[in-house]
Amino acid sequence: MIWTCVEEAAIGLVSAGIVKGLVDVVAIRDVPERVHEMALNALDNIVESGECQSCLADQDIVHTMKTSLVGSSFSTIQQRIIEVLATIAKTDDGKNVLVDGGVCDSLLDIIKTHLEGVSGDEGADKKMDVAYSAADLINLLLTEDKNMDMLFNEGCGRVVTDAIHWFTQPDDKLIAAGSLVIGNCARSDQNCQRLFDLDIVNKLVSLLRNSATEPSKQETVDQQLSSISILSTLRNFSIPTTLKSEMVSCGVVDVAIRSLQSINPTVQFKSLAILRLLVDGQSLVACQVGESEGVVTRIVELSGTDIHSGVKAESGRLLAALVKHCHSKGIMQAVAECGGVRCLVELGQSDHPVMVHEAVVALMIMATSLGSESLSVWMEGEVIPLALDVVRNKAMKAEIRANALTLVWNISQFGEAAVEELKRIGMSELLHQLNEESEALFQDMVHKLQTLNL
Repeated sequence: MIWTCVEEAAIGLVSAGIVKGLVDVVAIRDVPERVHEMALNALDNIVESGECQSCLADQDIVHTMKTSLVGSSFSTIQQRIIEVLATIAKTDDGKNVLVDGGVCDSLLDIIKTHLEGVSGDEGADKKMDVAYSAADLINLLLTEDKNMDMLFNEGCGRVVTDAIHWFTQPDDKLIAAGSLVIGNCARSDQNCQRLFDLDIVNKLVSLLRNSATEPSKQETVDQQLSSISILSTLRNFSIPTTLKSEMVSCGVVDVAIRSLQSINPTVQFKSLAILRLLVDGQSLVACQVGESEGVVTRIVELSGTDIHSGVKAESGRLLAALVKHCHSKGIMQAVAECGGVRCLVELGQSDHPVMVHEAVVALMIMATSLGSESLSVWMEGEVIPLALDVVRNKAMKAEIRANALTLVWNISQFGEAAVEELKRIGMSELLHQLNEESEALFQDMVHKLQTLNL
């Protein structure tokens, strides 16, 4: 009820033309700082109303706000103007108006000015806070695809060159902001290639390597923010197939492995994702990761976390990728011996079919490669119940169910104990049900399993 009254009041003020009057006040130079602040507070309150968010998305108003932003000598006023602009940018239409109006260049000017004049300045902290807010708004504007393409300008945009310059500053917050700018631009294979050609990846890897804090120790909040932003951007670069080998050559695998030791769950999550993406389709990388001292054990350890669901899922997915691509019996044995089978089973219990399939394929490969030598691991890891649950799930794609059935067959070859377990849990009845489905993908494997007299 109260909020409805606020909305109605805001709409009434907009209809009465109060917005233009407040913007005009902001544009006046020779008034006390407090007057500007009051006008900006009123504008922000009005534009916060959902019905009125578009009222400031006007080129004339944006031009006035932009001019006032650059022209103001007060950090507090610049901060409030950026906050109002950020409220306008909550909608895609608002973002478009700000970018079309050249706001991004003004924000970059503010950052540059404050960086150049911050040394020995009594108001340095406030000025840098303005610079950080300006960088945050730039990243918000980059989240809209059309704006990102315009500002990126095929890698030649000022936003890219300035962000690269921020990497040279001894300021973790600014480095984090610069990393996010690059990450926001690296949303297509083509953009990733252009940025890679600018030596961005090597710069990001160097920033991580030069971190003074050991990954197992507590970092400052700003250091954590910087690490997370850099890793997030490196993850984007790890997606294009054409860049995977180059990413490895730049040392991305090494820094991601090192970052696995971090006590920060988000750093762990980003590092696991990078490794999974780079292992995909690359046997040598899978072996590099799987054979690195303590890495498989660390991945299994992270898969047991209850603090961050993303870490748990990515750990299982990375284990599955290692098994699928390594072609190494030694690595598969290491996975089995340190509890990795149970982790893969948990991955197979996911609500996401892609993850279920990754787990089933990995377990199928391990069963074929390791055979009965790890029978106790397979029995205790509840692999058979998982496989049968997947086979029974008619909502699952036939290909996934067929692979789960192949996994059952592989386990049945482990010996009498495995066959007896299949009999105990009702495999015969399931085979009868599968025969009735008449699914072509199942039939050969169903007939093979029936020869076991289950």
